[in-house]
Parts: sequence; C-alpha cells; structure tokens
Amino acid sequence: KTLNFNAAASVIRSAGSLVNNGNPITYGGTVSLNYQNTTDIVTGAELPVTASALGTFQLNCSASTVKVTLDKNASVNNSNVTITTGTLDLSTFTLTRNSGTSTLTLSGNNSILIVPTSFPSGFNTYTLNALSTVNYSGAAQTVFATTYGVLTTSGTGLKSTGGVINATTLNIGSGTTLDPAGN
Repeated sequence: KTLNFNAAASVIRSAGSLVNNGNPITYGGTVSLNYQNTTDIVTGAELPVTASALGTFQLNCSASTVKVTLDKNASVNNSNVTITTGTLDLSTFTLTRNSGTSTLTLSGNNSILIVPTSFPSGFNTYTLNALSTVNYSGAAQTVFATTYGVLTTSGTGLKSTGGVINATTLNIGSGTTLDPAGN
C-alpha cells in the first residue's frame, strides 16, 4: 500500500525510522517534512527521491551538532529547504531543485550544511544567514558562487570558485587550497 500525506499535514521525524515496506510514500498539498531530532539520524523512506508536492523540507533539531544525513539523491519541485537548527550532511548524495519555485535557506547561527560533493543546485533563491556555516568537506570541489555566512573548507584538495563568492567569515582548512580563479 501507498502511504499518503495530504493537505496541510506535517510529517515530523524525531527518532526511529519510518518504514513503508518498500512501497512509495506520496505527499500532496503543502505537507512539511520536519526533522526535530535530538540525536543524529540518516534519512529514510520519509524523504522521497522527488518531493513534488512537499511544502517544506526543514531541519529544526535540538542543536547545530545534531546531524541529519541524506541516504539518497533528493530533488524538490516547488518545495523549500530550510535549515533552522541542525546540520544537513549531503554525504555522497545531491540535493537539487527540478522545477517550480524553491528556496534554500540557512536561517541562523545554528544552521550548518556539509557539502562533500556539490552544493545544492537549481534553487531560485539562496538565503544564507551571516552566521550560518557551509562546509565544503570533500576532495577537489567547486565552491558555488553565492554569499555565505561562514564558508569553511575541509577534507583535501583544491576548492575552486565557480564565480564570485562573498563570505562574512572564511576558514580554509589544512590540506585544502581555495583558488578564486580570477573571481
């Protein structure tokens, strides 16, 4: 059977797993998927590969040190991604916008995005609070051209800029090099 969430429902995952025995979970209307964790978790069946009617994908965890790690590539259509409190770790996966109007927001000093591969792409608007942190943690990477709060490089290798970047604070980790490539 398919598990359906419709209208203005909220799916809140704070611990444990949501399992639907391999059957799809569908979202209709303006459903919000809200992670309110106190401990680290890996996303599961509640995060669809394509969230076509998901109103908001939000992290509002108990602290910035609480990590939600993607378990698959995820894309949103007409959906916003908001990190209020907590760390979103993309792991080896990607987060993209396929269609519609979508905003990626890191809203405060307790919001952290870990980017081991590539920055979330295709969003219409990127709103990164001056105290939020984006950490490019992989090997050789391209740093997305936008305005950052705290921009950090870690991991290894060359981090090239894909255009003009602005950052309130820039932390270049040992073992990494940031190349502005004429930007």
